[in-house]
Amino acid sequence: MEIYLADKNDYPLVKHIVYHTIETIYPNYYPQGAVQYFLALHHGNALRQALAQGEVYLLKFQKQWVATASINGNAISRLFVLPQFQGMGCGTRLMDEMESFIFSEYDMITLSSSWPAYQMYLNRGYSPVSYHQIITDNGHVLCYQQMEKYADKDPPKSCVD
Repeated sequence: MEIYLADKNDYPLVKHIVYHTIETIYPNYYPQGAVQYFLALHHGNALRQALAQGEVYLLKFQKQWVATASINGNAISRLFVLPQFQGMGCGTRLMDEMESFIFSEYDMITLSSSWPAYQMYLNRGYSPVSYHQIITDNGHVLCYQQMEKYADKDPPKSCVD
């Protein structure tokens, strides 16, 4: 597997990975209004801005670009693996690399977890720190967890007590 820092020329590829994954996987977890919210959240301008700022990575597997993730400071976002490549270690490999990048500069990683990825993040040692709901335009509810992982694997004592 190969990981590459994407640039503005990779916009169509990144958009395809993000949108195809949301459109295929998210309807199994969320009502349509929430799916539409996710698509709008990752709209073209947001992707273009992240690419311009050098935040977006791509993962190549079996000679195909199949996954993407973004880093902004100590936050991981926009982690998507094409559905046909899920369960093959692509997300794990990409997360390993993203975590390595962040932990080289920070002691903690933060991310917002959709329901499809929640168990994966728990298995990787992330802890939920807050629960959020967003009411979409058509009244559907989008639920997600804010999660954190510390370099030393243990949250601060104040979070445990």
